[in-house]
Amino acid sequence: ALWIGTDKSVGLYVHDLDGRVLQFFPDGPMNNVDQRSFPVGGKPMVLVAAAERARFGVMTWLLDPATLSLSRWGFLPTPRALGEPYGLCMGQVGGTTYVIPNNKAGAVQAHAVTAGADGKPVMALRHQWKLGSQTEGCVVNDATGDLYVGEEDVGIWRMSLADPSAAPVMIAAADGSRLVADIEGLTLMRDGGRTFLIASSQGDNAYAVYRLPGMESAGRFRIGAGQYGATQETD
Repeated sequence: ALWIGTDKSVGLYVHDLDGRVLQFFPDGPMNNVDQRSFPVGGKPMVLVAAAERARFGVMTWLLDPATLSLSRWGFLPTPRALGEPYGLCMGQVGGTTYVIPNNKAGAVQAHAVTAGADGKPVMALRHQWKLGSQTEGCVVNDATGDLYVGEEDVGIWRMSLADPSAAPVMIAAADGSRLVADIEGLTLMRDGGRTFLIASSQGDNAYAVYRLPGMESAGRFRIGAGQYGATQETD
């Protein structure tokens, strides 16, 4: 098993679950990173993508499941109007693989990614939405096509890659209690046929948990001090 994470200043790290650094790519200041299965040339691979904040785009790598090794695939510039791609997530809906960057002005874009004739990545804008202020954390439930986006000081929104014309819906407000701004990373957890949305409630160094699809609260937790210390300012 691998743990792939970004250093916001310098690049992408690949660790094993004991914390050892296996690979490092000094490919620029990165923010969010995500991955999806992605065959290239008939070979099963995993596409890894991260928001690249200096050149304004998305950096991609391919992970070979046979060797658990990453290699650079290519850099994909985002539209000039987006500016700095701040947050990012990925999704696979209706046979299309999406890379979904967002920015500090609340713009959210879904780009379809394919392998070009030369074997290099190609990205094309398919859908876009606009929220009122800074966004970052996002995650896609591939099974439903739902895209969840955190507007940092406001709440969590649901959009649809399956029905992109549908307006965004606020599904959890930053109420200062259950969910405390800034809202940062979002992720999904599946357990026994159930799906949960976990949100980083950065304002009080905690995590809010919701049952999907109805967004019923399933509680909150913090990671306290132990052998390796607590987590704070969780992005």
